Amino acid sequence: MARLRADFTEKEIIEQHYSKSHRHFLGMTSVDFSLKAIGASYTILHEVYIKVENQYLEVDNLIITPYTIYIIDVNNDIVEPAFEFTSEQIQNVPYKPKLIIEELFPFQQLEFKKIQLQKWLESQDIHHLSIEAFIVISDPKIMMKIMQDTVPMNDSVVMVNKLHKTITDTEEKKSVHSPKIDHQKLGDRLKSVCKKKKINIMKKYSIKEGDVLTGVGCPECGKLGMIRHNGKWQCQSCEHNSKHAHRQALMDYYYIFQRSLTNREASRWLHVKSRHIVKHLLKHANYVFNKKQQKWFLK
Repeated sequence: MARLRADFTEKEIIEQHYSKSHRHFLGMTSVDFSLKAIGASYTILHEVYIKVENQYLEVDNLIITPYTIYIIDVNNDIVEPAFEFTSEQIQNVPYKPKLIIEELFPFQQLEFKKIQLQKWLESQDIHHLSIEAFIVISDPKIMMKIMQDTVPMNDSVVMVNKLHKTITDTEEKKSVHSPKIDHQKLGDRLKSVCKKKKINIMKKYSIKEGDVLTGVGCPECGKLGMIRHNGKWQCQSCEHNSKHAHRQALMDYYYIFQRSLTNREASRWLHVKSRHIVKHLLKHANYVFNKKQQKWFLK
């Protein structure tokens, strides 16, 4: 956010989206830690993104066991009215290939993802495989409300500290009557079709290059405009020194513009005039130079 001009019209919206994304990231980290307790008994895939017909199925975690596939989505922004949907309302989501899933409530999204996953399995000639889906909550405040019964509970909601037990209990029931599958083989097949989701931030928020501030940010106070002097970066605001502050600046460039950069672009971005220093900084920031294109690429 520090790189956006103060007068950028969409800055407040972007800050809200960033805050939500950060909470989601923290939630995923907490769930990842919980999933480690499951061990090597199952196959676990993170950040699944596969094409199903004309849309993409996006799931935070897929747990594939000998009897079931579990869709595990993290949501620490769930609103209280969303808990009040009945199972019938949730399940009566009409499947439409061009349905905008973000416009659905969390539990409707979950049901829609189950339909998408089922369709993908059928396209792979895999039938009669049990699919379960849960929204996992790791936010202590929401967890406390649930434990105090101030929020109506839904069967699709699991608190992060109960996730392991929920899966274990479900597996015990499924093992009695469900056919056994090779979870590792299915996991490998899913991984082979998974794609990396790309988000063009500039296009999404109508950001122009002139709206993005250049310079190296201070790791201490966050201000842009550190100066390179005697092999170190010096902050003009708090006088903090850093050897590697440029690395974050280059990562900022990569995530914002999602492209390679020339020596001139790197010089402008880092506020460094010397071509030799720019070359040195890029080399030691995991960039490689393509002579044919005359550009630097992140490894």
